[in-house]
Amino acid sequence: MNFVSVAGHRCGRATPSLRNAQQRGSMERNGRGSIYRDRNAVQTNPTTSDADEVVLFADAVHPTHAVRPVGCWVPKDTPIAVAQTSGRQRLNIHGAIDLETGRTGMLEVETVDAASTIKLMVALLTMYPRKRVIHLFLDNARYHHAKLVQAWLARPDCRIKLHFIPTYSANLDPIERLWGLMHKHITHNKCHETFRDFSDAILTFLREEVPRNWRLYCDDVTDNVRVISPKDFRILA
Repeated sequence: MNFVSVAGHRCGRATPSLRNAQQRGSMERNGRGSIYRDRNAVQTNPTTSDADEVVLFADAVHPTHAVRPVGCWVPKDTPIAVAQTSGRQRLNIHGAIDLETGRTGMLEVETVDAASTIKLMVALLTMYPRKRVIHLFLDNARYHHAKLVQAWLARPDCRIKLHFIPTYSANLDPIERLWGLMHKHITHNKCHETFRDFSDAILTFLREEVPRNWRLYCDDVTDNVRVISPKDFRILA
């Protein structure tokens, strides 16, 4: 039996996703200096790794042009009704984030697929022209494993190395919390009259606001997750 310790939370039985992570190899994430260990992956710590390497986390998100009503505190007798939008258009974003700096690469795409994955990697190569290796962590979506992507990565001198997070372990991908942060600031109890306004607000937040104010947002995106073995700790009943 293993226990997971999350900063600010009590220990409990490991979830299936964390047990899956244990089967694949131990994985840790510790604040801004993220560490991911896997039997088939390089051990990488952005705070101590070579200066010519960078670690990024990638994922896709599909926010819909609609208000997300959430609970909130307001003064007594304050109207809390929020206007609703009439459209249901969806914005497709394929992006990545550097936890060290908060720098992001966010692409607005028509469809999230193998082609958009390659476009994202091309954009990341442009963002980091001097890095010898770009370690890109992502989930196991089928398009990330597509033959088209594998063929692109097989090119000579390709500087991107993919690392796949264990299946059903989205909680281990920090960019998932970035999407939540985006919704908190852009869609919760807020109405954007047009889809263009909605799209601009989201992309501006992800591309400009987050990197510019990373010191304010980093603790909402990064956290402390460790796999703990009872062999190393005495568990009190």
